[in-house]
Amino acid sequence: MWAGAGRSHCQVPGGQRLSPAAAITGRRDDGPVTAGRVLGVDACKSGWIGIALTGGTTGETTTAYTATHIEELVAAAHTDGPVQVVAIDMPIGLPDAGTRRADQLARAAVGARRSSVFITPVRAALEAPDHATAIAVNQHATGAGVSAQAFALRRKLLEVDAWVRHARIQAGVRVVEVHPEVSFATLAGRPQPDSKRTWAGAIHRRRLLAEAGI
Repeated sequence: MWAGAGRSHCQVPGGQRLSPAAAITGRRDDGPVTAGRVLGVDACKSGWIGIALTGGTTGETTTAYTATHIEELVAAAHTDGPVQVVAIDMPIGLPDAGTRRADQLARAAVGARRSSVFITPVRAALEAPDHATAIAVNQHATGAGVSAQAFALRRKLLEVDAWVRHARIQAGVRVVEVHPEVSFATLAGRPQPDSKRTWAGAIHRRRLLAEAGI
């Protein structure tokens, strides 16, 4: 479940650019307290960006990290305290044929925002040397092509896949796949009626986050 990853620069709100594996910490003393430490991760042009939320008795601490590789990003977050959950806005588990059930369910969950959920190409298509070959491979395996945007993200998708399958992830860390629009639909109890690119859509999503203590 993924949408538009790889198009943004590694920046934090307010426009401050972070150097690789750097961190900036902010604090808020209102809103509900959450247990544990969760790292939300997305791709950006220079690599990966993650925002960690840490619950405490007086509020939440948010810390942003960037790194060239996802394994480095998670390791950097761990230096400030154990991370219990890593939530990645990328597919986890590449198909060998057909369409992932996760993509189908995510599209159903977001309703009118279903175009924000890309259908994950098969592994062989992502490993293809060029876009034309990827299209042919995916059409043979699934009956559908591969968008230029999806193919452009192939290195990030394969990096996540290799990290989850082969890297030594720290003990006790749960790695999950997430999608922003699915999260917003869950928070609101219904799919968002407005695009995130509209004024109303941005206001609605900010309000949902604020109500969740973020």
